[in-house]
Amino acid sequence: MRNRSPKTLHIEAIIAGQSAGEARIEALVDGTPLWFASPDIEFRAAGEGFLGAMLLPAMTAGRNLNAVDPVCPTWLNNVHRAGDICRRFWPLHATHIDVPRRMSVAAPPAQASPPAQARTPAQASPPARTARAFSGGVDSFYSLLRYPGPIGAWVYIEDYDMPTNGRSWPGRFDSWLRAIGRATGIRTILVRTNLKRHPTFLGTSWYAAHGACIAAVGHLLANHFDTLVLSSSVSRDSTEACGTHWSLDPLWSSERLRVMSFGEPRRPEKLLDIAAEPIAQQFLRCCWEHLNGRMNCGECEKCLRTQLILEGAGQLEAFPVFAHSESLIRRIERLRCVRSVDLFRTYERVLETRLPSDLRTAVADLLTRSRRMARWRGWRTEISRQWRGFTQSLPLPAGRRWQAAG
Repeated sequence: MRNRSPKTLHIEAIIAGQSAGEARIEALVDGTPLWFASPDIEFRAAGEGFLGAMLLPAMTAGRNLNAVDPVCPTWLNNVHRAGDICRRFWPLHATHIDVPRRMSVAAPPAQASPPAQARTPAQASPPARTARAFSGGVDSFYSLLRYPGPIGAWVYIEDYDMPTNGRSWPGRFDSWLRAIGRATGIRTILVRTNLKRHPTFLGTSWYAAHGACIAAVGHLLANHFDTLVLSSSVSRDSTEACGTHWSLDPLWSSERLRVMSFGEPRRPEKLLDIAAEPIAQQFLRCCWEHLNGRMNCGECEKCLRTQLILEGAGQLEAFPVFAHSESLIRRIERLRCVRSVDLFRTYERVLETRLPSDLRTAVADLLTRSRRMARWRGWRTEISRQWRGFTQSLPLPAGRRWQAAG
């Protein structure tokens, strides 16, 4: 009998089958089904898929993991190394993984899979055995258009590009997805899942977890592919932590599936590189907030930032996917602030491009109020930190009274 302590997140035996005309695979995770389904492909009962999807939730909650389905020992060794990197990136807990090891079918490599740039053409997988994760954003289209080797299929995972606490849009983007498949001639694989709505995933940072969760689906498809290419969200010279990161992506590999990272440039550089490509102009979807009924709402910070970069390069009119009835200036003026300080430099660079003077003024004003809000948030955080330190330094009864009052 395995440990059923609340400190352990338990994954029951994996069951694969068919449901409503789709292939489906699921396991009970903490007593609630976690499932993946696809109308396009059969799944492999791979413990790496479910354990990989639950790794960051377990590390977030300070829980251990155990499962009954065996996993590849190379994958398990790699995941321990990935966990160490994740704990350097984010405030996460160490997690012990209690799982049977599958007998190796080949000698494990001396190190984890290298990044895509270190791989020679002679080492590349046959196109039918190479898949690439795809979300429709700038990173994905850059990889679609600039990856040097052939791709046998691309995999779109529904809801993976939505906020964890946001609305699910089942089936909303199916026609868009199939249209891209027809336009590119590349096999399209749609996967649906309840992962981000599963109770164990609550409180997990999707920004930190998404790379592991994409690779987890790759392991469930490893009967069909031996290589999965992830689009890196950060460049090698960046100090930013991210779930799809050149140092993390290869560490989701096993003996059966090689996970690779592609996409060195910064995102604005990627966008400008593909701005003249008709397929990007027709299908690019960078939006994840969906503040209205449009595919790209044109009103959230990410949509506005993307449009500003294109406008600065004189390319915005070529992108009908960003058509909006209201002027870009008015929408910039309505945006309260840019919350991420890391993005300030991107807006500063936009100001150095060929923006119309009135739009440049609107962007400068946005930066001013964003910096003001950042200072306010920093001040508030520091006051809260000092208050907690003060209350904790009080004698116990008084400290409890102050803490209760706060």
